[in-house]
Amino acid sequence: MVNKIAFVMTDWTTWEHLKNIIHALPADSYDIVVCKNESEKACCLRTLARTFVRFTNGRIHVMNKLKLEDFRNIGNVRTMDEVLLSGLRYKCAICVFPESTGWKNGRLKIELIAESLIRASFITGAYSYILCKEINKKFDYILCSGKEQKKAYVQSGIRAEVLDLGNPRLLQPPAYSVEMDPIFQRLDKNKKTILWIPTHGRRKSSVADYLSVFSKLQEDFNVIMSSPPCTIYGDFCFIRWRIKQKIERVVTDRDSASLMPLADFVFCDYGGSPLTAIYYDKNVLLLNSRWRNWIQRELGKSPEVLIRNGIVNFNVTDSYEYFLGILNDDEMWKQQKHIRQRYREKYFSCSSEDAVKKICEFILKLLAN
Repeated sequence: MVNKIAFVMTDWTTWEHLKNIIHALPADSYDIVVCKNESEKACCLRTLARTFVRFTNGRIHVMNKLKLEDFRNIGNVRTMDEVLLSGLRYKCAICVFPESTGWKNGRLKIELIAESLIRASFITGAYSYILCKEINKKFDYILCSGKEQKKAYVQSGIRAEVLDLGNPRLLQPPAYSVEMDPIFQRLDKNKKTILWIPTHGRRKSSVADYLSVFSKLQEDFNVIMSSPPCTIYGDFCFIRWRIKQKIERVVTDRDSASLMPLADFVFCDYGGSPLTAIYYDKNVLLLNSRWRNWIQRELGKSPEVLIRNGIVNFNVTDSYEYFLGILNDDEMWKQQKHIRQRYREKYFSCSSEDAVKKICEFILKLLAN
């Protein structure tokens, strides 16, 4: 057994969630294990097939194209297949999206490479996904970010030890200067800036229903759309082409959290992005799906649903003039700031800097035992 932790990389989102922990650990305490991704051709063929059979809410596979070379300067790196073939077994392994590590003989591949398993659950929303008992029962530890999330995990009845150590993902680079950001330099300084972060899945994503609204908002605001490549588009026929036609600035190569400092307003629909915007105390606005009854059944008491009781939100039937009125209502935004403060205290237990320190201490203690 190798007395190291294996950071299992399945996509670039995983890297964004774990990188601050990795950078803070001694280089000899971990390996990076990279999982192979599905080919772009296979993903596109599957998307086309789903379109024809009208199965448009299936799980979307992320096309990440991770390469070992991308991690060589960070630490020792291997592929998942190399680890399995060699019979290598680590003291512990950590991942964000367990299913994406792959399956072998009915077991997750990550189960086969380590004595104990850690799930890094730094997605503050999306309870219907992160609380899946069948997946979570495979883990010995679950790291989460906030007492509300910890309570939800414990109540789900899993055996894993659930630890609220905070969210290490939401750090800003040292001495970060918005003015030096290349995107900021291309913005119209006479306009306020909107950041739009759609989530994944046909029924939850705001792309199809609100694309025309954001196209028109570009007359009065800078609009930045943040989306990782292909994940949002997979279930929408021709949506990639439509976005290119309507939105001037689409950012696919940066974590949405890194774009927050650019924004005066942040539009989200579901998932963890609404809570990220609240953490950064941004003027956040929520976009409701036309499938609201389905959303309520699917997400239940997930935070991104519950915060709609306090955070301003829109329906697909709302007019462009209504959007403008809300965006320009300074008095309402003063009230929203107090509401965000309450949600921040409820869903976040500590700062990201403290979270990195606590998680590193936890990992090193595991390796020492």
